Amino acid sequence: MRTGRDQEFLTDYLGELVRRGVDDYSLDEAWRHYRFAVGYLMVLPVVALLGAAQMPDRARQLCMTLIDRSVATFDHVDAIEVFE
Repeated sequence: MRTGRDQEFLTDYLGELVRRGVDDYSLDEAWRHYRFAVGYLMVLPVVALLGAAQMPDRARQLCMTLIDRSVATFDHVDAIEVFE
């Protein structure tokens, strides 16, 4: 559902912020913050895998799926650019 629609969802979110009185947060700034957050979202499943030996197979597979999706999103939104 998200793939290819990141900026659309972000624009909708910013519209809601404006409706609630926030008018000093630009799309460029929000897009940079979004891509930065995408990078950090890869950390959680990787850290969770540190305990993989004690995890049930289903939990381990969920972590692997989250990592796959995080990496794909990181690539799709060119998140590396905000870390350079």
